[in-house]
Order: sequence, then structure tokens, then C-alpha cells
Amino acid sequence: MFDDTFIYDSYSCRLKKGTHRGLERLEVYTRKVSQNYSVDCWALKGDIKKFFASVDHRVLLLLLEGKIQDEDIIWLLRQGIDSFHSERGESKGIPLGNLTSQIFANVYMNELDQFIKHELKVKYYLRYADDFLLLSTDG
Repeated sequence: MFDDTFIYDSYSCRLKKGTHRGLERLEVYTRKVSQNYSVDCWALKGDIKKFFASVDHRVLLLLLEGKIQDEDIIWLLRQGIDSFHSERGESKGIPLGNLTSQIFANVYMNELDQFIKHELKVKYYLRYADDFLLLSTDG
């Protein structure tokens, strides 16, 4: 349901993806950008600080409701999401390491992926959960 909306280079918790596939793709991108290591290849690595603890429940539920029409499923998802709160009791955060949290991370981060790929037109971009990498010849 969601997988077909994700960019190709999103590797976390997806069928036939994962860390090894992400590393293989990084190698392909590095060779392309560096023209087989003949020019400099610059990398910008990002990691969203305390990502899983900062996921806004309201935003996540809006994204889920945009694709899921079944009210019973939305109710069940809401129960699971709202059962987890930030350390300050806010409606933020999803459990670290939970399988549903990994899928929710892909749904949540897809907005960033789409922006980077389609608005900023970054050709060499990869993401795994809340870690992402952009490659370029420009330093």
C-alpha cells in the first residue's frame, strides 16, 4: 500500500532492500559520482537527532489516513501510536526497534525523500530509517 509511494533508494524495512542492498547502491552511486574514482565525491550524511522519540503522532496519523480508508484499521493504528508518549508526556514518539515503528518511519520520512528527490532534484540520495546520504561532486 505504501511501498509503491516510496523512493527507490529508501532501504529500511522493505522487501528486497535492507542494509546490504543500501551499501551496494552506495557503491554504485560513489562510482558514478566519482567517475570511477577519478574525481572527488563529496558526501553529506545526515541523521535526525532522536528521530523515533520525536515523531509527531498527529502528523503520522494524517499521513496514514491519507492512504488507509478503513476506519477500523485507523482506529487500531491510533491505539498503538497513542499508547507511546514522549518522556514529557507529549503525543510524540514511536518505540525504537518495533517493526511497526520502522514502517511508520518510512511513511513519515517519505515526505523528506520526495522533497529531496523531486523539489531539490538530488540525484544521488539514499536513506535508511532516519539516516540519509547525499553524494555530489560539488564540495
